[in-house]
Amino acid sequence: MDAVEEVYDDNFIRDLLALIVCEPFGFPDTDLLLMMGHRYRNEATLDQDADANVGISFRDWIRVKDALRFFLQPRGELDPSGMRITDFSLVTCLYRYFLRQNDIASEVHLHIAEHLVVSAGGTWRMSNGIVFNTAVAHKLRQHELTLLRLPWHLGKAAVWTDCVQLLCDLRFLRARVENRLTELHVEDVQRIIAMLRHA
Repeated sequence: MDAVEEVYDDNFIRDLLALIVCEPFGFPDTDLLLMMGHRYRNEATLDQDADANVGISFRDWIRVKDALRFFLQPRGELDPSGMRITDFSLVTCLYRYFLRQNDIASEVHLHIAEHLVVSAGGTWRMSNGIVFNTAVAHKLRQHELTLLRLPWHLGKAAVWTDCVQLLCDLRFLRARVENRLTELHVEDVQRIIAMLRHA
């Protein structure tokens, strides 16, 4: 880990790996950068644009990915822009290393859930929970990662009310049925019931 953290800011590397180990399906580069509050930086305009300092240059991003290549699934087996760790024992080890405390893990899963909601065109407010209105229904149907993983992350974040509400949401259910994810929906309901019993 020390060798990897020498390539770029150690906090950046730790935050990045925490996100990756919390999502077994992996994330595209753009999603990871958005969740970390970063974006690609244009080095040519860095001095002119103070706002650009929040970003990471494309060159540095490639260096980070190269330093992590021993952790990640080979590029030929995955979308070149994606980042995913397939070795379960390594995921378990890194999870314990970065997310020793349950509250930290819950925060990361909650952050991922918030990103998945927004990416699929939804809103998440305390007053009415997670909402995918009719106007964004098409966007939800196209956002596969949200359909696949949102209930799981909500469960891991222990936001039970929002999770149950989502699983009962007819727009979310319809989007899953249209994407042939009916069996997954049943499994998610069973999983959440089991998690609630042990909460």
